[in-house]
Amino acid sequence: MPRVLRVGVQGDGYVSQRLLEHIPSPEIQLITTRGPMALANFLNRKVLGHHHATTFTNNYHWDPGLPLRDLYHFVNTIGTTPTPWIVSFEHYVPRWDPRSPFGMRLLASPRCRRLLALSDYARRAQEQLLSSREDIGAAIAAKIEVLHPPQRLLVRSLDEKRLPAGTLRCVFVGRDFFRKGGREVVDAVFRLIGEGRSIELDIVSSLDVGDYATRSSERDRTELVERITGLGSAVRLHGEMANPDVLRLLRDSHVALLPTYDDTYGFSVLEAQASGTPVITTNVCALEEINPDAAGWVVRLARDEWGQAAGINSGGTAEISRAIHLGVYEHLRSILDDPASIRTRAVACLDRIQADHDPERYAARVRTIYTDIVGSASGLTPP
Repeated sequence: MPRVLRVGVQGDGYVSQRLLEHIPSPEIQLITTRGPMALANFLNRKVLGHHHATTFTNNYHWDPGLPLRDLYHFVNTIGTTPTPWIVSFEHYVPRWDPRSPFGMRLLASPRCRRLLALSDYARRAQEQLLSSREDIGAAIAAKIEVLHPPQRLLVRSLDEKRLPAGTLRCVFVGRDFFRKGGREVVDAVFRLIGEGRSIELDIVSSLDVGDYATRSSERDRTELVERITGLGSAVRLHGEMANPDVLRLLRDSHVALLPTYDDTYGFSVLEAQASGTPVITTNVCALEEINPDAAGWVVRLARDEWGQAAGINSGGTAEISRAIHLGVYEHLRSILDDPASIRTRAVACLDRIQADHDPERYAARVRTIYTDIVGSASGLTPP
């Protein structure tokens, strides 16, 4: 009987679920493990009200080696433990402070076996940080591997989609509505409707405000809701929805939109593409990798050396907003003028999801990493 590898994982957040759900097998058991830092993180969030994803307590794990695990697979987290570990990361680690000497020592530790970057963008960001560490940077960089997230196809053929004739149906999904370019989308749709164009927009968002990119306020939200109300049935605001309902909405749309100011990855883009729904995005961060021109439409923003929108951290958001609005408007207008462009890109979406995000190939690679590490760490023959 083959030996079962016990892999410790943390939390059940959206990103963790996306990265880990396809990995369990008869030989691989994922075990949720909450160390002492989990209690500290709970108190930090519930008592002190610190909800930022990049807090130390949310991105650090400590344990003395109990309970027994063969390996840890962290997501955006690094740790102090005698157990070998790997980390999948969206942007960089250590997430609480990319230049933390303590965090860098953990990455250089022999217990840290692999850094799985979700994109070339994340790999480049990590390598840029390591370039200043002549002592340990090269050793850490040697552990980096790019492994894009898995995504199953949600339609096998475009014939499975139910699309209205004569009207362009668009969908926007994102809790951080303003940071993800939602206001600019509404403004572009408002402009097109005023020109007599036949277009509809579904918005799935809680319309959160106060994000770091746009500094949106309650007044911004109130004004937005008033504008949406004035557009009548052409724009439908759904609030938060269960994921199956979101996926159904994506399948029933021609075009999805994520013209974001800043996003480390853009998982909703993968879900839209897997639904045969091409996406309008910006070119920031990892989006240029997962939404090439052949499969979607790209609003090109000026970018800094990190691949983020230039000026996002120095008060340049008004210029970013203008560029997003104009780009979304022009792309939607071109789609309305050439509806055939939707099908061409939709086919390309399904092809790239199969080629670059196949869940079976992803899971097979991660399992190989697990067994190689456990075998080398313990002297055991991998199952």
